[in-house]
This record gives sequence, C-alpha cells and structure tokens, in this order.
Amino acid sequence: MLEIIKGVGLLLITLLLFSLFSLKAPKGDKAMSGLAGAAIASFLVEAIHRYIGGNFLGIAFLNEVGVSSGSMAGTAAAILVSLNMGANPIFSVAAGVAMLNIGILPGFFAGYIIGLIAPAIEKKLPEGINIVAGALAIAPLARIIAVAATPVVNATLLSVGQAVTAAAEQSPYVMGFLLGGIMKIICTSPLSSMSITAMLGLNGLAMGISAIACTLWFQSAC
Repeated sequence: MLEIIKGVGLLLITLLLFSLFSLKAPKGDKAMSGLAGAAIASFLVEAIHRYIGGNFLGIAFLNEVGVSSGSMAGTAAAILVSLNMGANPIFSVAAGVAMLNIGILPGFFAGYIIGLIAPAIEKKLPEGINIVAGALAIAPLARIIAVAATPVVNATLLSVGQAVTAAAEQSPYVMGFLLGGIMKIICTSPLSSMSITAMLGLNGLAMGISAIACTLWFQSAC
C-alpha cells in the first residue's frame, strides 16, 4: 500500500507541475506538443515495429526500423520542441543532430531552451551569415544543455516513473484503476498522455495501463 501511495502521490505532484509548465511557461503548451510528437515518432514507432513486427513476427527489417527510431528520441525531441516554438528549422535540426546518445527528456529541455533563444540569435547575427553561424553556435549549446540536464532528469522524473512502475507491478489491479483513471483525465487536459509517459519513462505494466486507458478514452470520444 505504501508503494501505491508513493507512486500515485509523486505522479499527481508531477502532473501538477507539468500542467503549470504547459499553461504558464513561455510557449509551454507548444513545447509539450512537440514532446508528444517526438514520443509518437520515436517510442510509438519503436514499440510497434520492434516489438510486434520484429520480435513477435520475426521481420528483421521492421526490428531495425524500431531500434533506429527508439534510439533517436532525444534528436526528435530537440527538433520538434524547438521547431514547434518557432525556431528556424535549420537551428532546430542543428540542435537535434547534436543529441547523439541523449534521451528524450534531456532532448526536450535542450529543445525548449533553443526554442526560446533561437529567434534572438538569428536576429542579432549579421544577415547572410546568421544561419551558418547560428547553427554552429546552437549545436554545442544544445548538447551542453542536454548533458547537464541528464543527471537531474534521472534523479527526478525517471525516479517518479520507477515508483509508478513498481507500484503497478506490486498491485496491478489497484494501480490499473488509479493510473488508468489519471491517464484518462490527462487525455482530456492540456497535457498529452504521450508527453507524460515519455517524460516519466514508464514501461512494462504501467505503460500498458496508460496505453489501454488512453485507447479507451479515444474510443469513447469518437
């Protein structure tokens, strides 16, 4: 019971903070939308092609597609978040391709900062060299931000996800009811369920509960 209380409590606090970020932070809603797109383009593609097409059906090519997609989550986040916030597409890609071996959450933070400062960088640099100079400056800056954010993410958000996952494995029926209900509420809020599951790094049974809850909500909404 203590694991359930801990997992649900941390999840609710995290959701509150994410809601405040989405509603109050500069371009927070656009950043969260970009993160949701990155999760779909990377983790969802990986789940379908790697684990179903590859592992279950035994199609090696689809397994390769899934592995490749999942490994590029940080790149996708940096590109789509900053692009969604209005950054120059070249700057967004420059930030994204610098995310080698970077997870989706550090990529999100790098993309968010780049999305805020990229317009100013482009405006202040001389016309004609602003794109090239901006790309050269943004690539290392984005990686510095992502590398610096990685230990913070591991100590906070991923810890919350691990607590939720542990609670789900310990009491699957109770957490199925609680986590499923929470995720259905998220589906009707400004937050994205794909953003939340990606940020918390949910996996195993907890990810399955979240996916089923969101699927049921979409069916009822239709």
